[in-house]
Amino acid sequence: MTHELQTIALLWLKRILFPDFTNKLTWVVALAGIALVGAPSEVLIAGLNWVVALVNQNQLAQPPLPTISATSDPMGYWLVFGALAHNLLNKLISYRLNALEHQKQQDRREMDIRLFAAFTTLLPSNGAALNLAKEHHFGNSFAIAALNPVTEFVQTWDKAEFEFVDKDIETNKQNLLEHARELILKVAQYTAPNGFGMQSAIPRGIDPDFGLPDHIQSEIRELNEAAAAFYAAHQSFIRSVRERL
Repeated sequence: MTHELQTIALLWLKRILFPDFTNKLTWVVALAGIALVGAPSEVLIAGLNWVVALVNQNQLAQPPLPTISATSDPMGYWLVFGALAHNLLNKLISYRLNALEHQKQQDRREMDIRLFAAFTTLLPSNGAALNLAKEHHFGNSFAIAALNPVTEFVQTWDKAEFEFVDKDIETNKQNLLEHARELILKVAQYTAPNGFGMQSAIPRGIDPDFGLPDHIQSEIRELNEAAAAFYAAHQSFIRSVRERL
């Protein structure tokens, strides 16, 4: 919150003190100062007195302006100093704004790093769920508990607390969620306990040694495809996050 308030205040100050034309204005002021400093005093005084005479002749000033004598006028130095100070202040504010923006980006990156660590703890590439998705053929029975992390991922990681700040990472996570939902849905639709503490896509009473009905073969194929797609999306997500973070 402190960083946000600093950013707002600095942006307001920069907008007031340094509008879009500030760089050109600074150069004009600096060149005017240099001209005043570098011009011969006789020429400069004569020029200024000509302006004074013109103003007095046209009665633009009341009372009339006095003529200028050959005194040491520090105006040129003050103009040069003011222009340099103005430019320096502009650079300092810009630097601070960049630093605040960098810190903001770092804070967001740290949030995503912590969230990614939680993800890899839940669904590591060498975990039971990913091993099942990668290697298992759903024509065989399997331990349903292996998919518990995938179920937890589906049920919790669509909440705001589990959103990545980085939009590209979040988009890839949503893609992974879709594949995870598809896998869990098909497991729920096409499998059931087989009586041996395991889950199977082949109903009781059907011996696979004597062939499987077409619809069972189709369901097993869909399960295998869903598992393969989930595994591929998981690995793609891992790689994309490592590249972004």
